[in-house]
Order: sequence, then C-alpha cells, then structure tokens
Amino acid sequence: MINLLTLEIDNTGKIRSIAGPQNGELAEILPMVGGNFLSHWNEDVNTILKEFLAKVFTTPHAIELTVNLHFTIVDLTAFHYSTNKALVHCKYIETLVKPKTLPTNIQNWGFEENINAFEQSDKQLNYLDTRSSYRDIVAHIALGIVVINFFQDGSFCISYANHEFHKLAPNYDSKKQSENSNPLFEWTHPDDLNMVQAAVKQLFELKGFDLECRLVDDGQTKNIRLLGKPVYNKLSNLITAYIYFQDITEKKKIEQELRLVDHSFNTAKLPMLFLTREGEIYNYNDAICKLLGYSFEEFGKLTNIDFTTTFNPETWRKRFDDIKAKLTQPFETKLRRKDQTVVDVRAISNAFDYNGIELVFVSFFDITEVIKSQEVLKISEEKYK
Repeated sequence: MINLLTLEIDNTGKIRSIAGPQNGELAEILPMVGGNFLSHWNEDVNTILKEFLAKVFTTPHAIELTVNLHFTIVDLTAFHYSTNKALVHCKYIETLVKPKTLPTNIQNWGFEENINAFEQSDKQLNYLDTRSSYRDIVAHIALGIVVINFFQDGSFCISYANHEFHKLAPNYDSKKQSENSNPLFEWTHPDDLNMVQAAVKQLFELKGFDLECRLVDDGQTKNIRLLGKPVYNKLSNLITAYIYFQDITEKKKIEQELRLVDHSFNTAKLPMLFLTREGEIYNYNDAICKLLGYSFEEFGKLTNIDFTTTFNPETWRKRFDDIKAKLTQPFETKLRRKDQTVVDVRAISNAFDYNGIELVFVSFFDITEVIKSQEVLKISEEKYK
C-alpha cells in the first residue's frame, strides 16, 4: 500500500487541508491542518522547503524534491493552481532506523571531525537525490546494490537492498540488520575482516573504496568485488553510502585455473613456446631457454628465425598454414643454440586463435642422444656388412 498524503498549502506554508490516510508514517510527522509546513523542522530543512515552495509558485510545472523529515525520507511533488495556493503530494519512502547495537570494536571513528572537514571543502553538497527513482532503476539490474546509513556513534544499518543483493546473501534479514550493525561483518570471511572494517571506516572519512573480499552466507563462500561511495546527508547529520556488490566467484575460479596452467607451463621440464604467423615469440617457458642457452630476457627478443636452421620467413609462414590446416604431423628439426651448436629435436605443434591472434603452440623433445645412437648403430652395421 502506498503511503501518500496531499497537502493544500498557501504561499506562506500554512496547511489548509490534508487528503489521505491519517494513520501512517506521514501522518505522524507532518503538521496538522493550520500548522505551517515551512517551520515545523530544523533550520536546514526549513530553509530547503522555503526554497522549494518559492520555486513551486514561480514555475508553471510540477517541482520534485526528496527530503529527510525527522529521519523519514519523503518524495515531494508540488504545483500551484492559483497565485497563492498549491498542492503538495507527499510520498513516504522509508524511515531511517538507527541500530540498537553498535558494531563490535569500531566505535569512535571521528564522525564529527570528518564531517566538519568535509563541509569546509564543499558546503554546497546536499543529500537530495530522488531515492524512489534510484530504486526503480537499480531494483533488477545484475549488480548487488545496498544503501547504508552511518550514524555519529559508529553504528550503521542497511536501508535498502535490491534483488541481486538478496541472491548474493539469501539469508539477509532486513529487520535483524536494522537492530544490529554486526551482521555486515558476520558475513565477511574471517581472513578478510580487517580489510572490510578498514573500508567501512573509510566511508566514515567520506572516502570511497574498491576492494575484493570473501563473504560467507549459508555455508557458501563467495568472492565479491565491493565498490563504496559515501554521500553526506546534511539534513540528518549522517552519511549515506551506496555500495555495489559484484559476484566474481566464477571469475576468481577461472583466474586460479589459469594461474595453475601458467605455473605448469612456466615450470615444465619440456621446452614449449607459442609462435605467431610472422615467427614472433608470443610466450615461452624456462625450459626452452635452458635448452638453447639463453637467459629468459634474451630469448624473448628473438624470432624463430634466430634459433631454427630450417626456416626463413617464407617457409615458416607456409609451415604455419600447414599446421593450421592440420596438414603436418610431428616433425624432426634442428635448433641453433646461443653458442651456435645445434640440437636435434622432435616438434609437436597445433594452431589456434587466441583473442584474435593466430598462434602455433610447439613443444620440443630433445632427441640429440637418440640421433647419436642411431648414427653409431648405422656405422656399426656398415662396418660389419
């Protein structure tokens, strides 16, 4: 049910009539008929409402404003229908509930000191974003989003969480969270707790953050990227932070698998490398460097023409195309070492595309001793014919 009241007011702010349910959150905070809409709040709010009403009576179309009235977020839409009368539609958005329990071991984060410093640097910033429009936009996007309110004593609570966040944390209980700040940290993996607490403290310092951590919910550990941006709510003297949660569990899994593959490639005893169609070395491991007597840095500056004895640029491109067309089988060739000696190898290769780059992967087996044995055997056979 939408909690909505319509006020008829004059150009001095006096309320002439009220239409709508008289038993909701708005009825509890708004002045009664005969009261003044512009002098019922604190000085900052009264000033903002006076400016708002002045625009209403000087603008031919409706004017909108989101404002915090006694810790109640309200959307106002107003228009005048005569020179001294206007209708103000008041839509209830949410009540900012202050937690009953402070977060563990994180009080005294210098709220007032940070706010004072912030106000001196930017006195024009006000918390006047249209909360209902924001919620409509982010409700179903594929990114977990929460809005957290931070209070002066170090407590904080989640005032909004979209659908995607509920998927990331299916056991999230908004009622429990509004009474206790600790669940935000209880979800955090113990090894990442200090890092997350430090990030939350940065919000109290009006600084954003971008970090990766692990959250544990219902026994499942998820890798999450967190991005936080704080906004100072001058009207209520609290900080509101927009925090974005991106599930990167699958990405982390793939990264770990790639690191394993990369480690296996780099530490393998078998000489291996990747070559482009132009003979440039795309990647290689330590074993090929040791086989040919180069340092790792030296080998990376070569092309395959520098260490092969059977290819020039033209014949290599022909071999590359044959490998790509699967017209070639494992083959034997000779490689030239840094000291100009030659090593006999058996090469196994296959071609593929990687990020739009045509590559050939080649692994080499040192068959020098096999070739020597074959030559000795051949000489022996010829000798005893």
